[in-house]
Amino acid sequence: MQQLADTQPELPREMFYWALTMRAVEQGQARIVEQHTLDERDYYTFAGPDGVVVTLAKPNVSDALLAQMVAIVRELADAEARLSAPSDQSDTTSL
Repeated sequence: MQQLADTQPELPREMFYWALTMRAVEQGQARIVEQHTLDERDYYTFAGPDGVVVTLAKPNVSDALLAQMVAIVRELADAEARLSAPSDQSDTTSL
């Protein structure tokens, strides 16, 4: 997913990384530690449990559009996790 996002124009890329980070916040993998406004943009600083700190500008789009992007990223990440999870061989039938 990230490779595809990196090839996109700035706004879609910002929206993707914002959504990915908000998903991490939802899952308790990151937390917002600071928020400030600079040049009419809101910036948020996030910290992960491993000490990584990242600051992102909130994309200049509606909250509804950001919520849609978070939902899309959530679905994609969940599907990716299901696909990468080891399959349970006990559920397969013999041929």
